[in-house]
Amino acid sequence: MHIYENSDLKQIAQQFPGTVIATSIQATKNLFEISLAGPTAFLFGNEGAGLSAEMIQAAHVNIAITMPGKTESLNVAAAAAICFFEKVRQDKYSSLSSTIGTK
Repeated sequence: MHIYENSDLKQIAQQFPGTVIATSIQATKNLFEISLAGPTAFLFGNEGAGLSAEMIQAAHVNIAITMPGKTESLNVAAAAAICFFEKVRQDKYSSLSSTIGTK
């Protein structure tokens, strides 16, 4: 796992060989409804302002982490943990389903 801080994220996003996913409370797509197959990079903004419009536009997909109730936002550590867990979960079940029925 590569973690970039204080970098030119727009350039990194453009050069990344997989799917770049921005997280935003304004997004209309839900983390749990998209495929995270293949190389994936998540972009997280700070807890106050979130990601800039420029970074959201640089991403391939803009997602929200939907929560029940009136939760407006998550802190960045919680958002990252949820996204990383979902990526690992999808990768694990994808590899399991491809081995069903084989010996």
